[in-house]
Amino acid sequence: MTFTSMRFEYFIFKKILNNSSSPISSFITKISVIATALSLAVMIASTSLIDGFQFEVQSKIFDFWAHYHIKPYTLTQSYSENPMKRDEELIAEIKKEKEVKYVQTVVYKGALIKTDESVEGVVLRGVGEDFYTPSINKFITQGAMIQLSSKEINAPLKNEIMISEITAKRLNLKLNQDIIISFMDREIRLRKFTIKGIYKTGIETFDKQFAIVDMKILQKLNKWGFDSISSIEIYIKNPLMMEIVGQRLKNMVNNPSVEILSIKEIRPDIFDWLNLQRTNELIILVMMFIVAVINMSTSLLILILERTNMIGILKALGVRNDMLGRIFLLQSFYITLKGIAWGLFIGIGLCWLQDKYHLIKLEEESYYLAYAPIAFNWIKILSITIGTLVLSTIIMVIPTYLVTKISPVKVIEFK
Repeated sequence: MTFTSMRFEYFIFKKILNNSSSPISSFITKISVIATALSLAVMIASTSLIDGFQFEVQSKIFDFWAHYHIKPYTLTQSYSENPMKRDEELIAEIKKEKEVKYVQTVVYKGALIKTDESVEGVVLRGVGEDFYTPSINKFITQGAMIQLSSKEINAPLKNEIMISEITAKRLNLKLNQDIIISFMDREIRLRKFTIKGIYKTGIETFDKQFAIVDMKILQKLNKWGFDSISSIEIYIKNPLMMEIVGQRLKNMVNNPSVEILSIKEIRPDIFDWLNLQRTNELIILVMMFIVAVINMSTSLLILILERTNMIGILKALGVRNDMLGRIFLLQSFYITLKGIAWGLFIGIGLCWLQDKYHLIKLEEESYYLAYAPIAFNWIKILSITIGTLVLSTIIMVIPTYLVTKISPVKVIEFK
């Protein structure tokens, strides 16, 4: 392809573009631009919504529950009251791992919260001075984090509790109210606690189940030593490194009586549901790619058929088929670029409005979030944009094959 032929093709393309007075040509061009723009906008919006949804829900789970748990080996995922010794050497070794953000120890114990009207079962999550407080502070809606007793063995225990907003509403409990908690062991034991904080993660399975107290209270109730715990919980810096860090943690632990489980293994139901959203994202992207490609191919086909007379005359003047094909490819490329520009503007604009003003609300009990979150993955948006342009351009070669079938003799004869 010479520079002269390129100039000629561009000259004809400009003439077609500037003289699109035909109502059909003008209408088809506008429809093509709109369809391409909407397809790209839907792809950008869907991938940004799903990325935002995945990030926010996983962040809630990881913040509240940590990424990995080291706990006594059991055949079930129940909150067993079998203790494990706090292994300071293991904890120190885990903290040396560069991807580990924080390590804390926890004690769990089942209990009943009793009021005059009803009874609610909860799992008390006993935390100590090594508790990663930022993991719960962001979820506190009333009051504050409970005060933990000092490290001294004989220090007085503070019977304070933090309950979820769901539990507070179900039992009609208020901040600073005293409540009675019943422990069902060999004998029923009652303890009075004061509600010092109310939290809400938005994840109903967590909010219905857990309340937070001082670890030493549960150790005393279980008649454990202060070096006995239920679990070592590990936060890591980058969730994308979970598999690698998990393998490293397993290499550190040589005790067959304990196991290392990721939160994905503990709560597979939530993560399977999140993975399903990725499948939905893929389906939407594929469908929108198909819509954009079919739209451009059909539009180009109609534009070629409408310019049959022009094609016949240019062929009679000696213009080659490949040159004519490139003229129409330029026209369709121009339409695609225009549609992509509008699609980027609409898609990113709508996502920005949602991110700033939270226009789309969600039922938090079902979706774990009060509004549809947005996460801009610019690499993915760029890939979708380039993919739409490249795929449309490749497919548009097929309609240009029609140019080779147009006979200049017949066109001029029936003009």
